[in-house]
Amino acid sequence: MIRRGTSSARPLPDVPRIDPASGSLRPLVSVVTATLNARDLLRDTVQSVAEQGLEVEHVIADGGSTDGTTDDLAASSDKINWISEPDLGIADAMNKAIALAHGEWIVVLHAGDRFAEPDSLKNAIKFLGPDIDILLCSIRRGGWAQNRDRHCHCAQQRLLFKTIPHQGALTRRDLFERIGGFDTSYRVTMDYDFFFRARNAGAKFRSVPVILSYMDDSGLSSRTDWPSLKARFAEERRVHLTHCPNLAMRAIYAAYWPTYLAYRRLRSLL
Repeated sequence: MIRRGTSSARPLPDVPRIDPASGSLRPLVSVVTATLNARDLLRDTVQSVAEQGLEVEHVIADGGSTDGTTDDLAASSDKINWISEPDLGIADAMNKAIALAHGEWIVVLHAGDRFAEPDSLKNAIKFLGPDIDILLCSIRRGGWAQNRDRHCHCAQQRLLFKTIPHQGALTRRDLFERIGGFDTSYRVTMDYDFFFRARNAGAKFRSVPVILSYMDDSGLSSRTDWPSLKARFAEERRVHLTHCPNLAMRAIYAAYWPTYLAYRRLRSLL
């Protein structure tokens, strides 16, 4: 069983690499998706996963949608494993999906997220290896016309201040078994909490020159109104204080946060 990373991190079951029913190998990659009343966006995500041309498992955790999402899922390919039931938020939905996943590697694409190209996943998995826990690829966001690419280099240093976009990360499933699932007490920054815990646990990161996915800009973490920003910054600050690696960084955070909050508040008023 997966042990808890924090008091709110959901435990996830161990999954054998061989399917006991068929005797066949489990899929190499599972794409997990959390969704709620986002039928049209989910259709784009499902199509993108299906276009990858690989034996990819797609696991979808729906939070009890009432917009026809479950009708689409009921009529979907048998390559999609899904559930629909109330949850405690995005982190809980992701934990449920990962618990159902069989892949050795996990990619998180929420409703509206898509792989950048039909061969994006194929290009990324070439870099997988036994000495890697999290493979970091670039993502594209801001709409296809804008094409703003985000790259994740020097993950150990980056995580001290900013998260890693989960749409660009392939995470070894047994890392969840080692450090726990996503912390359900976070509404927005549960992925930052997870990656920071992975960093502190000695997880091995590798950045590669592959644009893996397109991140939809309509989610909670992309909101730019001040109340939403303030709530997200409060969670990021909590991640820092909870997982601060040493006293020196604690002193840096003490100086950083008042200054950064004032700067972002000013930006929101301009």
